[in-house]
Amino acid sequence: MKDKQISVLLQQDPQAGLNALITQYRGLVKKICSGLLAGHNEDIEEVIADTFISIWKNASRFDSNRGSYKALISITARHNAINRWRQLQRTDMPMEDLDYINSGSREDILGNLLLQEDSQVLQELINELKEPDREIFIRRHYLLEPVTEIAGHLGMAEKQISNRLYQSKLRLREALKERGIAK
Repeated sequence: MKDKQISVLLQQDPQAGLNALITQYRGLVKKICSGLLAGHNEDIEEVIADTFISIWKNASRFDSNRGSYKALISITARHNAINRWRQLQRTDMPMEDLDYINSGSREDILGNLLLQEDSQVLQELINELKEPDREIFIRRHYLLEPVTEIAGHLGMAEKQISNRLYQSKLRLREALKERGIAK
């Protein structure tokens, strides 16, 4: 099923749209989460569910002309898995350290909000990359696939993949500078 069909389905019949999303992208989300949360099966399943619920809740904001569900879901799954991994790491800390982390000064809270906004801008910029650069970037930096695997999947030379990654990073860095996010 194509993204536009899923988007229409999410608007007309949200439950059926959610089921279509899960059917189409569950394997992808599980791969991302399993790579970051290996050995924590319950957490993997929760992050998978959280990812689809997040996409479902924000379905009205999705624009298929600006990006794909695959990219959006990959990025969302990766962020959710990293957040869960951080939570798991915190449970191993002494209670004194947890109090320090959770105290959250006003500056810390403001910094976290700015990071979230920056993350959304970065997501939009990644979605604006042309194919196959977008897929290469997502596979390498969000799915954590090695260059050799990406090259094999896309039928391209490893050197070509590496060059495209480098050029994409340069374009993203320039776009972030233009928006005042990077130096």
